[in-house]
Amino acid sequence: MLVAGVCGSGKSTLARLLTQAGFPARALALEHSRRAEGWPGPGRRRLVFLDCDWRTTLARGKAGWDPERHRRQRERLRRVREAADLYVITDGLSPDEVCRRVRGHLERTGEDRTNH
Repeated sequence: MLVAGVCGSGKSTLARLLTQAGFPARALALEHSRRAEGWPGPGRRRLVFLDCDWRTTLARGKAGWDPERHRRQRERLRRVREAADLYVITDGLSPDEVCRRVRGHLERTGEDRTNH
């Protein structure tokens, strides 16, 4: 399971919570990379994309974040977002709520802890 998204959306936290729950997951820091433009890569695994408003990124500790920077990052990640198996807006959600939504999706689509 791969987790991508904008800065401050909760990628690392979700990857950690999913892994602890038995769903091996890895956060991808594509938002700062040109690799996002070549997405999807060969042989990719299931992909969750996390998104949030620029104000949420700012509130979650990204000092100096502004709407234009957020817009550019979202544009850079457009192809990754379009390729996602699941898209979650994390504004106003706790890490546990995000994890429950993703786990619910995995369980509904037949993903189990050994199928990653």
